[in-house]
Amino acid sequence: MALGLGAKIPASRIESLYRDDGKKIFSQRLSWRYFGGFLKLIRQVRRTLYDYEVLMQLLYREFGDKTLGDSTARLVIPAFQAPKTEIAVFKTDHHPDFKKDHQSKMWEVARATSAAPTYFKGHEQEGTIFLDGGIWANNPVMVAIVDALSAYDISRDQIRVLSIGAGNPPFEIALKYAKRGFWRWKKIIKAAMFLTTDNAQAQAGLLLGPENILRLEPTGSAAAIELDDWEAAVKTLPQMANLHFNKNKQTIQKFFELEAEPRQRFYT
Repeated sequence: MALGLGAKIPASRIESLYRDDGKKIFSQRLSWRYFGGFLKLIRQVRRTLYDYEVLMQLLYREFGDKTLGDSTARLVIPAFQAPKTEIAVFKTDHHPDFKKDHQSKMWEVARATSAAPTYFKGHEQEGTIFLDGGIWANNPVMVAIVDALSAYDISRDQIRVLSIGAGNPPFEIALKYAKRGFWRWKKIIKAAMFLTTDNAQAQAGLLLGPENILRLEPTGSAAAIELDDWEAAVKTLPQMANLHFNKNKQTIQKFFELEAEPRQRFYT
């Protein structure tokens, strides 16, 4: 979504990638539902659930040969890389230290940051395999705040954050699971990823003050929609988004009162 907006793709077209093309990306979900969760689990143990080439083709259709440096907005896109396990953040060239990422194709950056483990195969680029940035930055708010503070001569009290999430369902882990082996720990690992969301939000609140952060995300049962449940997402999330928008319209409007100056371009 951020890459699309940076590439001046209309928001309505970005939405259609989810509404209209979600069934292509997650076409096999019907099979998992029909045969039951056990077949899906076996598939996830042995290989990824979905064909990454479908997603790759759709991303290339939207971005073509545009590079990250073509973005009109300042972007920081988190990813996770292997085989040497390191965090990665793709950045536009809005600071002289950011010398390389701007050359990356937008579709590849989108593919890298959305390669959710067990769902899609990692994206290989120049001998490095990139995986979903949600592994370590499920809520990337601190990635953006740190970049703003380090790239520009500004203070914390100058920052206001509009943060849009994908849901953070509460997790309860039975004590007996925490005492058992890997098979039981798979749920705890998933819970740990969502804890990074809470941690980032808490850190941002301590740094900027909670009154300077507006966080919007699905709540209730909508927060627990699985990553590949395209049907439930299309049915539930747009309505909830409209409710949240109308409820917070005045606060959201403040983020658009002043037009941002064109971003710095040190290498593009």
